[in-house]
Amino acid sequence: MRYPAMLNRSPSTGTVPDARYAFYNLTDGARLRYAIFDPAGTPCGTFLVLAGRREFIEKKAIEVGSDLLARGYRIILFDWRGSGLSSRLLSGARRQCDHATDLDIFVEDLRALIRDVVRPRQTGPFFIFAHSLGALLGARWLMEGKDVPPIKAVILTAPALALGVPFFSRAISRIFVKLGLGERYAAAQHDYDDRDRRFERNVLSHDRARFMVIEKYFDANPELRVGGVSWGWLAAALKAIRQLEQPGALEGITMPVLGLFAGKDIVTPPSKTIPLLRRMPRAEAVLIRGARHDLMNEEDRYRFDAWRHIDLFLKRVTRA
Repeated sequence: MRYPAMLNRSPSTGTVPDARYAFYNLTDGARLRYAIFDPAGTPCGTFLVLAGRREFIEKKAIEVGSDLLARGYRIILFDWRGSGLSSRLLSGARRQCDHATDLDIFVEDLRALIRDVVRPRQTGPFFIFAHSLGALLGARWLMEGKDVPPIKAVILTAPALALGVPFFSRAISRIFVKLGLGERYAAAQHDYDDRDRRFERNVLSHDRARFMVIEKYFDANPELRVGGVSWGWLAAALKAIRQLEQPGALEGITMPVLGLFAGKDIVTPPSKTIPLLRRMPRAEAVLIRGARHDLMNEEDRYRFDAWRHIDLFLKRVTRA
C-alpha cells in the first residue's frame, strides 16, 4: 500500500476527482448511479464506500474518496435508492421525502450492486468504508452472510447502529404506519429548505465550508435534493436496528472492523452505538472527542485524528 507524503492534508471542499460514471439497472426497473475512481498507478485494493442518508457520490468523493485515492486504492461510490440521482421511492411532489417500508430493499440493492458491478471491477483485496445509515445497511448485509465476498476489513464512521431519537419513537412510528400515514413526513421533517442551510444550528460539522458542500450541490442540481424522513422510514430504520440488537447478529461479523465515533454526535450517539460495535468479535472502537456526526466532513483537527487511526488500522490488516 502506498501512502502519500502528507497524510494530514486538507481535501478540497469543491473538486471531485476524475471518475467513470454509469447507471446500474435493477430487476424491478429502478436504477443506481455509481462511479469508479482510480489512483495513479496500479491499485493496491478496492474500497466500496457506503454513503449516509442524503449523501451522494460527489460529496463522498470530496471528503473520503480523495484521501483513499491518495493511499493507492480504487474507489467505488454509488447513490443509494432514494438519494442522489438514483431512483426515488416516491415521485412528484413527494420526491424529496426519504421513505421506505423496509430497509431490506436497500440491502438487496447493495447485494446486487456488489455482485454485478463491484466484484467484476475489484482489484486487490476488498474493503468497505461506511458512514451512518450506510454502516447500518452494511452491517445488515454482513450479518445475514448471503453472497458476502471475502472482505479484508471494514471501516465505519458514526455508524447508525442506534439513533438519537426518543424511546417512544418506535411505537409512534408504527402507529402512523398502521393508520396509513407511512409516506407522510415524520415529526419536524420536511422538504429541503433554508432551515437545512443554517450552519449555526447544525449538528453535523464544525467546518462551515465543508458543511456547505452538500448545499452547493443541491443548489446547482435540485434533482440531488433529499428532505427529511417519513414515518415509514423511521419505523423501518428502528426495526432494522432492533434486528441488529438480537443475540448473535453482530457477533456474526467476524472480519476486522474499525469504528470511528464522534464525541459530540447526537444523531447516532456513541453511548448507544459503541457497545453494539464491541459485540463484533474483531472490532475496535475509537472516539474522536469533540467531533460532530459528519466525522469525515469535520474540521481538520478531527479529520486528521480519524485518518491517523485509519492509517494505523489499514497497516495492521494489510500486513496480516
